[in-house]
Amino acid sequence: MTTSSQDAVTDDGLFAPPVLLGVNLKLYMDTAESREWLRAVAQISRDTPALRSGRVGLFVLPSLPSLAVAVDALSGTAVEVGAQDLHWTDHGAVTGGVSGADLADAGCRVVAVGHAERTSVFGEDDTIAARKVSAAVRNHLIP
Repeated sequence: MTTSSQDAVTDDGLFAPPVLLGVNLKLYMDTAESREWLRAVAQISRDTPALRSGRVGLFVLPSLPSLAVAVDALSGTAVEVGAQDLHWTDHGAVTGGVSGADLADAGCRVVAVGHAERTSVFGEDDTIAARKVSAAVRNHLIP
């Protein structure tokens, strides 16, 4: 997400981060529905001055099967693509896991960590969340 120095500094000279908005698509849409929705988001981002200037940042967390679709649909826009989860290891025998290294290589810039569903449904605790934050940072992803 880019900002101009003019937009990022308040009248008193302090840094003011942009407004950051995100949406987690969870498993609500299949790949075809995601593609259509993401194309609409791409057009909205091109038509919205606050997004183009960086005063407002936007990220989308598609389902894993729609990740490549999202990267393609949002290419050339100010919208960042992210992942809904990651594993704390970069390589190894982790069936169904996805590493931060793979996510970064796929075009992700952000990743959700510590989501309430990961706690309530999968029993993830603060220790696991901390490992995931470390993995995200290690792989240059914004947790």
